[in-house]
Amino acid sequence: MGLGKNAIYFATDALFAAMLILGGFLFIYQMTTTEHPTEHIDYLSKDLLVALDTIPLSAINHTFIQQEVANGNITDLDRTVLEQVAEYWAREEDAKAQNLTAIILADVIPPSLGARLRMRSDVLYEQLHDMNIGIIASRRMISGIDEGKPLHGSSSYGYLRSIKDKRFSAYAYFGGFVGQGNITVKLEPLPDDVNESRIRRIALEADLERTVTVRINGDHCDNLTPVEGNFTAGRWNLTACKGLLMTGTNNVTLAFPDLNDAFVGGGYLRVDYETDYFQTNKSYAVTTYAFPRIEGIINLYDAIHVPGELQSMTVELDYLANHTNTTNNTLYLTIGNTTVYADTNSTDAV
Repeated sequence: MGLGKNAIYFATDALFAAMLILGGFLFIYQMTTTEHPTEHIDYLSKDLLVALDTIPLSAINHTFIQQEVANGNITDLDRTVLEQVAEYWAREEDAKAQNLTAIILADVIPPSLGARLRMRSDVLYEQLHDMNIGIIASRRMISGIDEGKPLHGSSSYGYLRSIKDKRFSAYAYFGGFVGQGNITVKLEPLPDDVNESRIRRIALEADLERTVTVRINGDHCDNLTPVEGNFTAGRWNLTACKGLLMTGTNNVTLAFPDLNDAFVGGGYLRVDYETDYFQTNKSYAVTTYAFPRIEGIINLYDAIHVPGELQSMTVELDYLANHTNTTNNTLYLTIGNTTVYADTNSTDAV
């Protein structure tokens, strides 16, 4: 009986173990058939959008498509399902959009999953499911449509090959304080097609303390007498001197009779003209500052504009500072708060 009992016990243990194993298999099978990993749902949502945007209407054998074709509502069977759904939505025919979407998705999405297709806030398809699982959203952009707006139109483009009588201006600037002596600055270049007849106006605005003679390219233009005084800018019309200008670069000189008042407290000369040329492209990566020519005692306070972060700077000075003359003190160049150049003993042109 001892052997028999042992045999019965072993058989019972083996049967119990087999039941546990079988139960484990059933539990695992149930879990794998009811749960959907997040990655799987993500792939499925993206694949559905790709399918809607790829499948042509000609590949769908359904009476709804056939009726729409017969009624003239669908004229291009090469269009994709998503394009046709979007057109229905834009026409505010939501029922047709929902019907076409259901034809494609109803038999594709597993019953164990919920799904919703929206265009903006309008729900075009929905399959409800109360299972508490993660929600994955996929998106696809459709361009060229809007709800309630026209679906078809035309566009055009154009470009300019030439331009006639474009009005533009060239400037010559006098800095914050330029002195002391006769001052010459360069006017921005004039295009090759600018002549006397195409120059509309020449205007000078400057802070002058005494009478000054204006010369253009060395030729006499006018004598100007300020009337405001007290560091107030005056304005003068010099259009009568337009015959002195030429294409390219022009020199503008202010000549003073007295060295003590030979300065400009800021200002500019502006030339308004007409041209058939396009505006010359300017480089904003490199800026060049041209020092004015000062015949007298150099006394210049001005500013430079740096369009961004300064990478490098080079300076070229052309001057004569004869230090054998007691009236000529140290010549120096200061940028910001730093003196970058000083000359105390030169006697010739540098």
